[in-house]
Amino acid sequence: MHHILVVESIRADGNATVIYSVGDNPAENIKRGWRRLQASVSGSVLTIPGVAEYQFFGSGNLIASFKKGVSRGALTKTTLADLTKAGSTIPWTGGRSEFLDTDLVEDGKAIRLEAIVAKPSGSGPFPLAIFNHGSTGTGRNGQLFAQSWWSPEIAKFLVDRGWMVAFPQRRGRGRSGGLYDEGFAADRSQGYACDSERSLPGADRALADIDAAVEALRRRADVAAKPILVGGQSRGGVLAIAYAGKHAEKVAGALNFVGGWQGQACSNAATINGTLFRMGAAFDRSTLWLYGDHDPFYTLDHSRGNFAAFQQAKGKGEFFQFEVPGTESGHSLVYFPQLWSDKVEAYLRQLERSTSAASSSEKNASQVLPINVSSVETALTRNQLKALLVGKTVKWSDGGQGYFSSRGLYRYTFNKVVNEGTYRVYDGFTCLEFKNGFSRCDDWYRAGAGYFMKTRQGLRFEVLRVD
Repeated sequence: MHHILVVESIRADGNATVIYSVGDNPAENIKRGWRRLQASVSGSVLTIPGVAEYQFFGSGNLIASFKKGVSRGALTKTTLADLTKAGSTIPWTGGRSEFLDTDLVEDGKAIRLEAIVAKPSGSGPFPLAIFNHGSTGTGRNGQLFAQSWWSPEIAKFLVDRGWMVAFPQRRGRGRSGGLYDEGFAADRSQGYACDSERSLPGADRALADIDAAVEALRRRADVAAKPILVGGQSRGGVLAIAYAGKHAEKVAGALNFVGGWQGQACSNAATINGTLFRMGAAFDRSTLWLYGDHDPFYTLDHSRGNFAAFQQAKGKGEFFQFEVPGTESGHSLVYFPQLWSDKVEAYLRQLERSTSAASSSEKNASQVLPINVSSVETALTRNQLKALLVGKTVKWSDGGQGYFSSRGLYRYTFNKVVNEGTYRVYDGFTCLEFKNGFSRCDDWYRAGAGYFMKTRQGLRFEVLRVD
């Protein structure tokens, strides 16, 4: 909802006069209009009784909490002269709306995705955080599809800590191209489907959109060449966990705010949500799960059940619950940084420590001596394998060499013949898929000061060097 607040005066006793004006929002049955109202200022809060409350949020920003209809809003300061001059354009988001050229194609047309981007001052490069939006409630109101979503609270929190934050709008959402098609019923007017056969392919489509946005952003000069932080709200939260599992080599950490794909109004919500959360268990580092009590879509028992399913699949993470102000407001947790900021801060410090440790391991692995075949052989963990291989060229004892790119691409060269494909790293082994259709998985071991690879057919190749 477009909203302008004009503060005409603030008196010494804290009483104020404001002009409160809003634009049309058919989804909430709100029509455009304005009123001159009395307000009060106390500390960092401006209150219009019975209408809205505004909290100062950094220099030149306000977070609005409305008493009815739209629950939250973000306002950025401007001057009256800029607002009223002829031909003026109002920037309706505090982040910058940009378009990403992606590899997605629909009906023969290349798809561009909108992303709202916020970043620190300077040219970077900055570590990248991707934060993903949720659904549109029931999926029955097509007017909501055109609304771009972002969180000024998440943006400010991460930008203040040196991150570039992007809020990509998936296909058909906001100003992104393509069809919004995330698990609808056969009759789209009925909204989101509750059956797994239609719902889960919608999640796969959403994950493809996220990856397309990630790849487009990672090509930018102001984005650091390192794993990203991925997070999200509601459907975006479960997508963040699933994406981390599906693209673990690209991800440093995952933040899940009140995540789930189907609300409990669907009889098989536990099956659908559990399936997607278990997908994330392939991510071998810790994740952060943040949930609010009195969530109208997901009870805490349901969400803890999803977390248990994730853990049973060997997923790693921490689950925290919060009492969110208001009635039935648990789903709005992301808008209350005073509740979650300490937890996210601690999680980011944990990521920094683990990244530093991985960098140290990579440095130690930059030159590898031939192994002593009489040494004890130890299977490598996934983290050890990633530190050894990702972004490196491995030279084997038979004269061949393989390059494991940081983007999951693989190139093998032997006797000047080159074969290309992709690779995935698992706990103790890697799997290759070549463009020519050939695929295989290999086990990796350490022996003494060196390493070797063993094929599933029993062939053994010593690692002579890693560059």
